[in-house]
Amino acid sequence: MRRDVITGPTDIAIREGVHPDDFAMDYHTHQCYEIGIVLGGEGKYEIAADEAPPGRAIDVSAGILLLWDGKVPHRAVDVKGKPLNQMIVTFGYEYLSGTLSVRLTQRAEKNPFVMNDPVAVAGAKTLMRRMMAERRSDREGMDDLVRAYMIELAAIIVREDDGEKHAGDVRVRSVLSDIAANYHEELTPERYAAMCGLSVRRFSELFKRATGATFVQYLTTIRIEHAKELLTQGHDRVLSIAFGSGYDSVSHFNETFNKVTGMTPTEFRGKR
Repeated sequence: MRRDVITGPTDIAIREGVHPDDFAMDYHTHQCYEIGIVLGGEGKYEIAADEAPPGRAIDVSAGILLLWDGKVPHRAVDVKGKPLNQMIVTFGYEYLSGTLSVRLTQRAEKNPFVMNDPVAVAGAKTLMRRMMAERRSDREGMDDLVRAYMIELAAIIVREDDGEKHAGDVRVRSVLSDIAANYHEELTPERYAAMCGLSVRRFSELFKRATGATFVQYLTTIRIEHAKELLTQGHDRVLSIAFGSGYDSVSHFNETFNKVTGMTPTEFRGKR
């Protein structure tokens, strides 16, 4: 059995690549955690038969994220003619700290923890690409920014198995999390339908079933609540609040705010 020591306890490394056609991997171990996203190809991740729980194989294909503890002997086996294309981040046991580290460790003990929610995996993929770009740039602040991306990536994984109960489809749950984080950006049902592998009509049905609102109604509520908080707590100009809440014009923001609250933003601020 090959034993790979990939990182030290506080180190991190990230890579992307496609297995060669003659790829063959022995069972191996290493003293770190691994997070892998399958970008293409097909295959299996196998756990050695003499491990507890007993050896097993996980079928993997594009869109799957796996987290595991490298101490458990494992290997990847490609389907012939369909080599695996992956992004993999390896990080030492002490790279993260605090409650988040503990909870991520609990997920890793599943060996592997598998995440296949399309929206969550898409968010994880974006973070890993940002990490790779920062590592290549080697600019001032690179280590801190990579660590920040890693913390966000760990949070995405932890939230996928944190016991929270939400109504509706699991894919909608991840969409709601993404909206909460990115409401200030240009968001559309078409974007999320594509992420979830659904038609826009089917996505809209699932979304309304889970939230009781259409996509536009839900997004508007999130944006206006954010704007109300800024109007109440701060002294930012209405123009800045409009842009920060996801509106590309003050007139559209004022019109929407008035429709939802019955007041203009200025009137709302005056009543605080």
